[in-house]
Amino acid sequence: MITISLCMIVKDEEAVLSKCLDSVKDLVDEIIIVDTGSKDKTKDLAYKYTDKVYDFQWIDDFSAARNYSFSKATKDYIFWLDADDIVLDKDLEEMKLLKGQLKLEYDAVIMKYVVQTDGNGEETYACYRERLVKRSNNFQWYDPIHEHINFYGKVLHTEIAITHTGTTANSSRNLAILKKVIEGSKNFHPKYLYYYARENYGLGNTEEAKKYYLEFLDIEPDIYSPYTEACIQLSQIYKEENKDKLALKTLIRSFEHGPLRAEVLCLIGKHYIDKKDYSTAVYWYKLALSIPRPKLTWMFVMEEYWEFIPYIELCHCYYHLGDLNAALGYHRKAYQLKAKHPAVVLNQEFFDSLIK
Repeated sequence: MITISLCMIVKDEEAVLSKCLDSVKDLVDEIIIVDTGSKDKTKDLAYKYTDKVYDFQWIDDFSAARNYSFSKATKDYIFWLDADDIVLDKDLEEMKLLKGQLKLEYDAVIMKYVVQTDGNGEETYACYRERLVKRSNNFQWYDPIHEHINFYGKVLHTEIAITHTGTTANSSRNLAILKKVIEGSKNFHPKYLYYYARENYGLGNTEEAKKYYLEFLDIEPDIYSPYTEACIQLSQIYKEENKDKLALKTLIRSFEHGPLRAEVLCLIGKHYIDKKDYSTAVYWYKLALSIPRPKLTWMFVMEEYWEFIPYIELCHCYYHLGDLNAALGYHRKAYQLKAKHPAVVLNQEFFDSLIK
């Protein structure tokens, strides 16, 4: 059986750290906590789980802190988490099985990262990340923010999920780091323009956000560029400004690079619903249902857009088009996926009233 070092960087995480560590303490063989300047009781809590608690002076560089945490590991593999991440019981059992079966020939293990869930705990926003890496390879983290590991070799892909429980991000801190990257180097990856735009949008700096979204979109993307995400977010800004034509054009612009995405097709469908053009909306929602779901993508996937939302909206459209049988058919499909969803419950009550 392999051995695992858990490596974490933390700061002022007393509200969530115990929940995180309790979820994995029976899995890992070593816990390493690197504190980057906590003012609360984070370190006191950490010492209840491990004596390997280290200080690291914060230098506006997440990779530097994570690499320091990795340097303290002594076991076969390194597993990383953020303090507001947890491993649910079902995923913990899968990880225990993996630990017992994984051969040392594997250099890295990919796991799902669930960032958002609905009221019933079902994932709505997720991607895949390098989560477990072989220590002897001395893999390093790169980039001061939105950091990643440059891993290589034999990779195992799994559906084991790490669940993010945080609800807020330190946008002001992130914005300052991103600004330093953009202003301090001429060779930064264009993705930082996107991240800078996104943080500005989150802080309400709409004009600044638009400027950097557009600058990012004018650069030829590579396979790691969040081009579609930028189109979606810029389109949302235009929508908020009641610039519906620009919003639609920006969504369609996403077709220039990469495969079709259901998120975009559904948002185009919603544009036509808002115009009460239900026949055209049906076309876009059916197209969303016809394309293959992305597998093992590094980009975030909004899960509901790949089946559930098209079913809900097609029910809506066919009702307005006078085709109750088609509307009921799509309602039933949505019901099979999420019977307790408020929209499904409301639609069920409506169809029940028709039967009565």
